[in-house]
Amino acid sequence: MSSYSHLLHADLIIYQNAVSTAGLEEPDVLEQVDLTPTLALALGLPISQNSVGHLIPAVFEELSLREQLRLLQLNGHQLSRLLQDSNPTFHKEDGYELFRVAEKSHGSWMKLYADGNTSEVLSNMGKKVLKQYLEALKAMSSALSKQLGKYDMYSMIMGMIFMLQLNNNKAGESHAAKMRIVSNGVQPYIVQTGVDTDGETQEEVTTFRMKLDVSECLHVCSGYNGREEDSHQQQDPY
Repeated sequence: MSSYSHLLHADLIIYQNAVSTAGLEEPDVLEQVDLTPTLALALGLPISQNSVGHLIPAVFEELSLREQLRLLQLNGHQLSRLLQDSNPTFHKEDGYELFRVAEKSHGSWMKLYADGNTSEVLSNMGKKVLKQYLEALKAMSSALSKQLGKYDMYSMIMGMIFMLQLNNNKAGESHAAKMRIVSNGVQPYIVQTGVDTDGETQEEVTTFRMKLDVSECLHVCSGYNGREEDSHQQQDPY
């Protein structure tokens, strides 16, 4: 395990009324997706149909063998249904075949259990079924994680190209919006500002504003002077 493992893994502590201390010195590394089926089954709730994890066996060690097999069967049934819905060739998956074999062995074990068989054969057979279930669940969980974790690279690349093109179009529209033909009543001015990260450059806007103000002032002053000359001509009778 690398020196950065403490940054990549978090501790998981599960408290129960009766917990065996065996094996706690070297805890296993658990997958985060395994928490969903484990907590659901521990609380007596149905597993989410889209969950790709498998239950954590150590959490249910204190249960009877029959109860453990039942929980494994429920988790396996959920994973097999998800595999069928997401993979057209699900029947070729090793995990699916292992689950079918485990279910058949489980059925045989249940017949012996219902008949009241308490021999060592029943116990050994039950442990074998338990192992088959665990192998099947791990295989199906791994297959689902790989399949659902695949990404459509073509669609991702096309999406990136589309976003770049969209940004370029917006930049072009921003540049076009900064081209203005402004009329001050006497003479039109064409104002062009460059495209930059801060929007319109304040200096260019101020320069344009000054040009516009001067033009307006000249226009107003020229109009005022014209009216004064007219008034003088009207007052002078000669």
